[in-house]
Amino acid sequence: MGLDPLVRFSSRVQDYVRYRPSYPQEIVPLLVRECGLTQSSRIADVGSGTGLLAQLFLKFGCKVTGVEPNAEMRRAGEEFLAGYPAFSSVAGQAERTGLPDGSVDMITAGQAFHWFQPEETRREFRRILRPDGWVVLIWNERRVTSDGFLAGYEDLVREYAPEYGVVDHRRIGAEAITAFYEHDRWRLPSLNMCRSSIWPARAGGWPRLLMLRNRARRSMKR
Repeated sequence: MGLDPLVRFSSRVQDYVRYRPSYPQEIVPLLVRECGLTQSSRIADVGSGTGLLAQLFLKFGCKVTGVEPNAEMRRAGEEFLAGYPAFSSVAGQAERTGLPDGSVDMITAGQAFHWFQPEETRREFRRILRPDGWVVLIWNERRVTSDGFLAGYEDLVREYAPEYGVVDHRRIGAEAITAFYEHDRWRLPSLNMCRSSIWPARAGGWPRLLMLRNRARRSMKR
């Protein structure tokens, strides 16, 4: 399986539709509190895929534009969100969204930022965001333990998916985000949602960031 995100997911769209988990509903009140999200906010969901993250904001009342480079994924998202008049969809990618200058209040990326080219994406996000806009990076994370079922599952993935070490989003950490924003003025506020970490930052002329990692709690019955 190649690493080009433009074609990598074409053959697995139906698996994503059937099996990929959605995102916690608590994301919306978190962004209301931390970022001033309102029902009038315009959102660009970059790497929108099958539309799971966009749906949270559409239910809240926001207008959302899904930006998705993969044609098959984009069609699946359009079908999934067909009942939301406030949703629109464009063929684009993080580095070239095709959206107008200063057209959105918030950019979201769910399970996607690790596919972006940082320098080109930084320029594009600056271009399309309005003043005081936010970038919100979100990942659902599988808990990895030192033994037991989840450890065995991790070993299985590494054995049969040799590219896993390259595409694993957990390689994105503070250093990568600092490089993307070109500064290291981070703070780490608390978040009462499963076990998560958020990193907001702001610099003059550059939008603020909220980075959210949701580590789902799972229990295994013996």
